[in-house]
Amino acid sequence: ANRSMAGVVREDEVLFAKNNVKVVVRTEPSNSCIKVDGYLTIKRRGGRRAGVQAALIVHWIPNDQLAKRLGGEDGYTFTVDLSEMRSVRVFCDVDKTKGQLVIASRENHFKVMHFPHGGLNQLVAVLEEWPLCSEQLKPGQEKESDGRMRSFVIRQAALREEQYHPEEGMFARLGVKEWQAFHDADGIVLNSPLIRRIVFFAGMDNAGRPLVWPFLLGFYSFDSTREERTAQYQSKMDEYEEIEKKRVSFFSECKEPNIQRMLRKMECDVKRTDRSTPFYAGDGNPNVESLREMLLNYCVYDQETAYTQGMSDLLSPILSVVQDRVTAFWCFTYLMKKSHFLSAPKQTIHLHSLLLRELIRLLLPEFYHHLASDSESMELVFCHRWYLLLFKREFSESDLLTIWQCLWSEHMTEYFHLFIAVAIIALYGNEVLERRMSADETLMHFTQQAKIMSGSLVLSHARGFLYQFSQYTLLPCSMELLVRQPKIWTDSQTPQLVCSQHCEHNKTTLNV
Repeated sequence: ANRSMAGVVREDEVLFAKNNVKVVVRTEPSNSCIKVDGYLTIKRRGGRRAGVQAALIVHWIPNDQLAKRLGGEDGYTFTVDLSEMRSVRVFCDVDKTKGQLVIASRENHFKVMHFPHGGLNQLVAVLEEWPLCSEQLKPGQEKESDGRMRSFVIRQAALREEQYHPEEGMFARLGVKEWQAFHDADGIVLNSPLIRRIVFFAGMDNAGRPLVWPFLLGFYSFDSTREERTAQYQSKMDEYEEIEKKRVSFFSECKEPNIQRMLRKMECDVKRTDRSTPFYAGDGNPNVESLREMLLNYCVYDQETAYTQGMSDLLSPILSVVQDRVTAFWCFTYLMKKSHFLSAPKQTIHLHSLLLRELIRLLLPEFYHHLASDSESMELVFCHRWYLLLFKREFSESDLLTIWQCLWSEHMTEYFHLFIAVAIIALYGNEVLERRMSADETLMHFTQQAKIMSGSLVLSHARGFLYQFSQYTLLPCSMELLVRQPKIWTDSQTPQLVCSQHCEHNKTTLNV
């Protein structure tokens, strides 16, 4: 049984039960392995908080203990929380009811259960309905060819109640009707702080993104009227058309070797950017050409930055969501000005690595001590791709769009990406600690987590870390840049900065 927030005991819900499930156990004193028949149950636990999924608890007990009503924990009985595991694989026979179930932990330990008397298909149905479990398919396949081998990735683990932000689950997702309700008769968007708060905690639906993103990305002001936005769009469209004319003239005449190398690199990047998504899929797709031309236009608009690898990854989702070249282009220019990651990567990555290192020291001290044991690990190289591409390679497309709009809401802080990084480490870095991984091994580990991490869980944990950070009354002066964020604290709550030898060594600068 488990206990709800109100203190009422609630029984776990049994989703699956099967007798005579065999498990290999090691006997003593002979230390030999035998297959033992037992009783297997899968129960659903938790999931009471809005937006939080339940865990699945797997419990197996040998039949002889069950018959004698012993039920006590010993070397044969085991209980596994699937939300803490890495994956589940199912190997079926021809009728898909008998076979083996293999549970893999995040530490690469395995538990194999044999189903000689059927029932495996019913267990698979439970896994298919569990939101925390995603089937891992081969590229280009919707289903395994014969369905006899199924592989499921556990995309997230459960958070404890105290790890959530107090406002988690309080808001409903922003839809088109809700967005329109915020407009007055002149089209001015009222209460923009509340809108940012809703987007930060609950996000928005797909239909609302083309309407809201231009405001979050600075193309339109929340205070502008409908007429003013119409006039601004026309003005920006005229400016964009002038940029296009300059682009056609410039690149048709320019034979400079550096420019030609940049063009070849851009062409290569564009051809492989998001081609698996419907908006860019297929040969001769005009949207791919639009992406290329818009990146060339940006080279003319910002000649100092021109094109840097990664820009196509940032512009691509904006264009596919907004689906208007003029609006998407100016939203992209705002994003480039805000991030600095691609325009001044070395300086920006160094600064943000310093800040992240200090957050890890404060919020994840055990992980920090591991990093400190290896000077190369302290460089946080495994995080650099997160900064450069705003987590583009780490999450599924749907999760990524939710993460981006959460960042752009700038609710409480402009540095929320650092708290997302802390959350990723907290949720998916346990193996780094347990195996005492080197810097190269850590980089490989987090690279392997790409596309199987849960964006919703990471965001919830990151919001919880931000709240935890906001409760500190004393902080090291190395976090001066974060403390200067006025939206995290009220004037009466602003923490005092305390300097030490450690802080002086890692002190961040405001001259970004």
